[in-house]
Amino acid sequence: HALKRGIDFAIKDINDNPENKFVYRVIVEDNQMQPRLTVPIANKMISRESVAAITTAFSASARATKPLLVQNKVIGLHGTPVLDVLDGVYNFNLYQETRDVVRDIAEFVNARKPARVALVLQHAGTATELFDGLKGALHGEIRIFENQAGDRDFGMQVRKIKEWNPDFMILAILPPEMNIFVKELHSQQVGGTKMWYGLSNSTDDFSLFDGFYTYEYSQGNKEFTERFGSALTFFAAYYYDGLRVFAKATEMAAGEDGAIPSAEKISAAIKKIRNHQGVVGHIDILDTGVFRSAGVVYKIENGQIVAVK
Repeated sequence: HALKRGIDFAIKDINDNPENKFVYRVIVEDNQMQPRLTVPIANKMISRESVAAITTAFSASARATKPLLVQNKVIGLHGTPVLDVLDGVYNFNLYQETRDVVRDIAEFVNARKPARVALVLQHAGTATELFDGLKGALHGEIRIFENQAGDRDFGMQVRKIKEWNPDFMILAILPPEMNIFVKELHSQQVGGTKMWYGLSNSTDDFSLFDGFYTYEYSQGNKEFTERFGSALTFFAAYYYDGLRVFAKATEMAAGEDGAIPSAEKISAAIKKIRNHQGVVGHIDILDTGVFRSAGVVYKIENGQIVAVK
């Protein structure tokens, strides 16, 4: 899994620094992308393992853990752009707000002047918030096509999309449904320009998505890509940078007594870092707890992900 590999890289590099006062360790638990499993896992991490921080992926997990982290004064590092997980102290987003994503995608799509834009989403917090923003930011006629997690039969929906004949299509569906949906698009030969939101977070095989555009939060880093051994470095890189910032702040906040600093001190130190040059590029750490970096549009060409100039 890309996220886990990014974290493993970060911990190795952190612990290889001889100037650090602490040795860092990561405990991994899989919530199987089910919010109902997230809270018991987080409780166990806090009560049994006495963790100093918890990192999550996707908005549902971030929202589920937020109250626990505030109550127990533990730092949260979340892979989500939604703002309602932020509290100003304990919870941080590892990439920018949805409004920044809406702005970037809308600029790219509007520049192509499509008459009709189809928004196809799997009903979920981040995608719903994103598409709500895009409805007001995109030009032309907008139509939304919604799926539920677990849907497998997309024949009728794809037929309706084809009949409407959009010039541009923006999709946000998680695996394994994403591959099923795209295969149905190919089967019915649906035309128009297509963009997948966060595609590189969801697959390491781009061959099915040739010709698609995808929006990512940063340009990434060539050295990190080569080290990782794959073009799929974006999601991994967010967590790599997040863990590096957390460790740097912990070291900054540590006193001479060798005790682990409080979450409040670590949080204050993170915000003092402000500007951080990470493997995803330049990161501006805001007072709100957002790690903001520049978004980039990519295109899938011959199974490879290529930045759009």
